[in-house]
Amino acid sequence: MRRSNAWLPIGILAVLAATSFWLKSVVENTGGAGRDHGRHDPDLIVAGFSVHQLDTKGRPRYTLSARRMLHFPDDDGSSYEGVGLTAFAEGQPPIHVVADAAERAARDDRVVLTGKVRAEQAAATTGGTPLTLTTDRLDVYPDARQAVAPGPVVLTQGADRLEADNMSFDLKLSTVRFTRAKVSLPPAPR
Repeated sequence: MRRSNAWLPIGILAVLAATSFWLKSVVENTGGAGRDHGRHDPDLIVAGFSVHQLDTKGRPRYTLSARRMLHFPDDDGSSYEGVGLTAFAEGQPPIHVVADAAERAARDDRVVLTGKVRAEQAAATTGGTPLTLTTDRLDVYPDARQAVAPGPVVLTQGADRLEADNMSFDLKLSTVRFTRAKVSLPPAPR
């Protein structure tokens, strides 16, 4: 009986040593928190995400919302699903943009919207026809207040239609540039 009691502490120490060895190997193989730079796993998932940026006078500059947001610690970037972006400019109606998805790198001022991107700005006068842009990808630079569609775009206002290979837009300068644009303007009713 005495010999079995002597082995009990040794057995407990052996189990603890084996458990410690196993735990160490699990942590090393999964990379621990931030140790494995080859992995791109989210550390934060938010449902119903929304962020607002204000100007120096406290007025909204833009809002970004998403059905779901994922943050990645390896590059400090974020991805979004079911995206809505609204840009505000003094004296102009807001521009509303929706897309299936978006990516934002932490190191630059760029939100890349993809999948059925639709931007719409209401007419400046009440009762006017809104201006609508559709494309597959739109790179938005919120701080610079610029946007670039690197692929085909369609711009419509009522029955008027413009198709182009790409587009760049500067909200500060109120300028838009199109490459290889084709415009269709139906005759005005008499």
